[in-house]
Order: sequence, then structure tokens, then C-alpha cells
Amino acid sequence: MLQLLNTVATFSKRSVLKIKILHLCSLLIVVLTSVNTYAGIALGQTRVIYDGSKKEVELSVSNNNKDSNYLIQSYITKSNNKKTNDFIITPPLFVMKGKEENLLRIVGVNKESLAKDRESLYWVNVKAIPSLSEKDKGKNIIQIAINNRIKLFYRPHKFKITPIKAQSMIKFSRSRDKITISNPTPYYITIINMDVGKGKLEPTMVAPYSEHKIDNKKNYRGKITYQTINDYGGTSDVIKAGSI
Repeated sequence: MLQLLNTVATFSKRSVLKIKILHLCSLLIVVLTSVNTYAGIALGQTRVIYDGSKKEVELSVSNNNKDSNYLIQSYITKSNNKKTNDFIITPPLFVMKGKEENLLRIVGVNKESLAKDRESLYWVNVKAIPSLSEKDKGKNIIQIAINNRIKLFYRPHKFKITPIKAQSMIKFSRSRDKITISNPTPYYITIINMDVGKGKLEPTMVAPYSEHKIDNKKNYRGKITYQTINDYGGTSDVIKAGSI
């Protein structure tokens, strides 16, 4: 009798486990399908450069899915992910139908308080909230809001150093288990495809007039080459930076 009870208990546990696994798989399928569907919302560029001499800058938003409507919510945040009043974005909230394209306008309303000798970094957030179709109402469907997030660089004026010149001014040094990357320019510089001798380093962004340290526990040394991301989101030519 005891053996029978143990068998029943084991069977019950396995049944519950199978049900949970099936439920999780079903949920995962719905989520993956939803994410793939919501990928229809696209931004016109991968970064925004705000020229301080201009009143505003524009960013296009497209809905490439003809069968889905979205509520679009847009706002600007600082690097700490907190909303800011330094910029406003209009319209902040609107409905986007299938195959539509709209323009977002970003206006600096507090530019005088920003740094004059270097770029300032913000983030543009464009959240796409899907609408529920008539046929899906009343069903147990998970709605996922996808937040498209790109960098906004506020450039107060034209610096003496051009962005193209700045990308080749990055300096590297090595000390013990660290590699120090120095940026002596007024620009935020995103560095990719960094090779030190036979080693490869992870991409990173270095703030204006600052240093960034990278772990070098494998003690990479030798000739340095790298590339940067330009104002249009493309990559520069390979840049040689001596040896460390």
C-alpha cells in the first residue's frame, strides 16, 4: 500500500512538472512571437547628433507592420535613466497605424545650462505599445511594450577639432593588468574592433576629456588598431595607435 502511495505521489509530481513545462513553453512561444511582431517599429537612425546652433532636430519613426497599430510614447532620459527637462520631444504620445511614418522633433529647452566645451550625452526612448485587435480581445494574450533606445549627443557648437580628427587622437597605455584609454577630445567616442597584439578588447565608449580602464588580465601587448562609430552610425577606417 505504501509503495502504491509513493508511486501515485511520484506520478502526480511528474504530471505537475510536465504541466508547468508545457505552460512555460507556451508562454515563451507567445513572447517570442510578440517580440518578432513588434520589431515592425523602426527608428530612422541609430544615434542623434543635436547641433547646438539649431532650434531642433528630427527623428523618423516607421511602422513596417501593415497589420498592427501601436501607441508610441517618446521621452528623453539622462545616462542614469532618469527623465530630463533639458529637452522635450514632440509629439510625446500618438497612435501609429500600419505602414505609417512620423517625425519626432527634439527641442532643447535648457541648452544654456549644458557644458559649452564638450558634448553632453542623453538617451532618446521610443516605446511601442501594441494595440489589441478585435479578434484577440478576451483572449489570454501577453502584450509587450518594446522600448527603442538610442543615444542623443548634444554638441554645443563646432569645436576646433573635427569628429574625424578626434577619432584618431585616442591614446592607449598599459599598466599591470589594466589598459587605459585616454580621450583628449570634446567628443564621446565609441571604440570597436580593438586589437592589441593578438588580443581583442571589448567595445567601449569614452567620455570627453576622460580615461577609461579595461581589464588586461591576459597581458595583451603589441600593436594597437581600432575603429570608431561615426555620427551616422557607420564605422571608421582601421586606425593605428602605436604599441603598448
